[in-house]
Amino acid sequence: MHSRQNGFGSVRELLLLILAGLLAFFAVTQYSSIIERSKVNGAFHIANESKLRLGEFYMLSARFPATDAEKRAITSDILKNPEYIRDVIIEQSVDEFDVVVKVFFKEDELDNLSNSDQFIYMAGVKSTAQKYSLDWTCGAQGINNGLLPANCNG
Repeated sequence: MHSRQNGFGSVRELLLLILAGLLAFFAVTQYSSIIERSKVNGAFHIANESKLRLGEFYMLSARFPATDAEKRAITSDILKNPEYIRDVIIEQSVDEFDVVVKVFFKEDELDNLSNSDQFIYMAGVKSTAQKYSLDWTCGAQGINNGLLPANCNG
């Protein structure tokens, strides 16, 4: 009887284990990135919805909301805000903008690039082309710009 040695079997198994380990490593890092991106997209959706309501309020009343009740009516959503959102606020006359909607994340929800608060904003400026209309831009503070939706132009 001839006995045949198969030395390549264990090498193949070792290579397969290394390959599986590398794939698992990359899958885990991509998974956390996907989770962060979905949280940012959720916050962007809330900011966009608030922006639409704020634009409608401005168009109908020719002013920005002044009372807390008016602001709450704009920033409240039909559905409850997700657990990773800390607050949604409206501010007037911020930097070069007439009005800003900010959606704040709870602490430690996303990888923080700085020690500052993390939020997404929609900022409006009174339109020069149309009366009682706003021109909008969006952006973020303390959030990786790569996580922002492609249509966020700020």
